[in-house]
Amino acid sequence: MSEVLPARSVLRLRRARATYRGRDQFDAFRAHFQANALAIQGSGWSILGWDSLGQRPLIFQLYDQQGNVPAGVVPLVLLDMWEHAFYLQYRNVKADYVTAWWNVVDWSDAAARFQAASSQTPGLITP
Repeated sequence: MSEVLPARSVLRLRRARATYRGRDQFDAFRAHFQANALAIQGSGWSILGWDSLGQRPLIFQLYDQQGNVPAGVVPLVLLDMWEHAFYLQYRNVKADYVTAWWNVVDWSDAAARFQAASSQTPGLITP
């Protein structure tokens, strides 16, 4: 059963998205996230996470089958860049796949993850 998020949690996520790395517009975040995704050679994921140490959003990559999530980072939104995710519909045009992906992101789920990560992960200790 999904829980309704407090409005302030959604607003905090929107503010975090909009001010990622001091930028004041969502387009800058989106461009950074897309560039991160398109820079993946081979298979992997582009991830927006919450850095519980720095108390800020962080964009990073997981590639191949590595488990290299940075210490203290809680994943919020993931974009699957493995070939099985896009090839049948987009062939080798990864940029079109990434652009279309923005239409299906579940920001309510991301807001719930953000609320939990930002309020329940002080530093490296998670409940």
